[in-house]
Amino acid sequence: MPTCTRCATLSRRSSAWYDYSAAPEHLRYPDGHFARIKGSLNNDAEMIDWPWTDVEFAWRLRQGLVGKLARLDRDASIRSVVVTTHVPIFEE
Repeated sequence: MPTCTRCATLSRRSSAWYDYSAAPEHLRYPDGHFARIKGSLNNDAEMIDWPWTDVEFAWRLRQGLVGKLARLDRDASIRSVVVTTHVPIFEE
């Protein structure tokens, strides 16, 4: 198995779907729409009780990821960083 001695392993969470920005343009609804109907879309509405709104939660996780990427970018010993996600969280 090939290895990279100047690569970073990034273990950070993000929940980009919680800011509802991944919805297609033709499905844009007023702010708060998806939060109001979340119970009909997934179990998080019933199973999770945290003090943040969905958008605040997504922002908190995104900030951690962005901060870690910025630190890795400044580290001259790191040659490559690979980030995988199932929804777009950055502009290309």
